[in-house]
Amino acid sequence: MDITILNIIILAITIVNGAFIAFSKEIAAKYPRLVWINKLSFRILLALLIIIIPYLSNQKKEEINNAKNLVDQKIRDSIHEEKQLNYSLRVQNQLTSALAKYGLKYDSTKNEIARIVSTSMKSLPDPEVTLDYNDGMILDSIANNMCYFRIVLSNRIAPSTDIKIQTYFISLEKGEYYLLKNPFKNNYIFPSGESLATGATFTFRVNIPFNNASTIYCFLDGTYKNVTRNKTYLVKNIYSFEIKDKRFGIPLNPSYEKIQNLLKEKGLM
Repeated sequence: MDITILNIIILAITIVNGAFIAFSKEIAAKYPRLVWINKLSFRILLALLIIIIPYLSNQKKEEINNAKNLVDQKIRDSIHEEKQLNYSLRVQNQLTSALAKYGLKYDSTKNEIARIVSTSMKSLPDPEVTLDYNDGMILDSIANNMCYFRIVLSNRIAPSTDIKIQTYFISLEKGEYYLLKNPFKNNYIFPSGESLATGATFTFRVNIPFNNASTIYCFLDGTYKNVTRNKTYLVKNIYSFEIKDKRFGIPLNPSYEKIQNLLKEKGLM
């Protein structure tokens, strides 16, 4: 039965029952045969309450389960979309790298392959591989004393290849800096043999111990090359993420110097 109809019936019976209670003596004196209606309405009201209370409880549980299922589905959809995006970028990067070897490029706006306009391949601008300027570190959640991050590697200016970059994480806890265990065990974060097109990004996930840290720092360490492989570029960049404000950026002194000194002590700079 629809809950609205039940509410209307209960309200009507309650009003009738209340009227009988308020004027019970007058009604009993004038209409003695109607006294049984008061008793009957009370029993119906009680029966309906017995029915509707479990019904409302089950309905609430169903609403909670539906909300939970909706959240779980959105999480699954988000992970699927991210995998699809990374796969599309991988195909695009492989195509860009292959074409660049022959002095060609793919123009996505015109959907055509064209020759790179340059007097020499050596005159191509230098690529720049960094964490994304705006969203290099994205904190998805904190649970079970772990920070669940997405790290976004970005390539600017020109295509790049042979990207051999590692990440190290440092936490700031009550004024002290701690180098955390490398979650990748000395493996490079970017897939071997692949390239990054101009303006492309590569996203990966990492779980970092929280320990009530106020800031998490990411040290990007490694090398990459231009698509002709005649230039190698060194990467040793430090980034910061403030937990409370969820603010990503580059640390300033004295934090920057303290992190540098810690990395030097560990033989990483």
